[in-house]
Amino acid sequence: MPSTPLFTFKMSEGTWAPMKRAWFLDRCDEIWEKDGLTFVKGHGFQISSTTHLLLLGVDPGVVVAQG
Repeated sequence: MPSTPLFTFKMSEGTWAPMKRAWFLDRCDEIWEKDGLTFVKGHGFQISSTTHLLLLGVDPGVVVAQG
């Protein structure tokens, strides 16, 4: 939906809730644990995203500006 806030999900009662870091990482851990995978914390996502953008050829200045 065009009016949906970024990084939110729809609750069962129909309202929107922001996706918070702790909830997201806890949910990932639940999924990975079932497959016997190790836990990844927030910093691991940042490194992977940075590498991905740079490999796509995104200007390093743009990657830095995104944080």
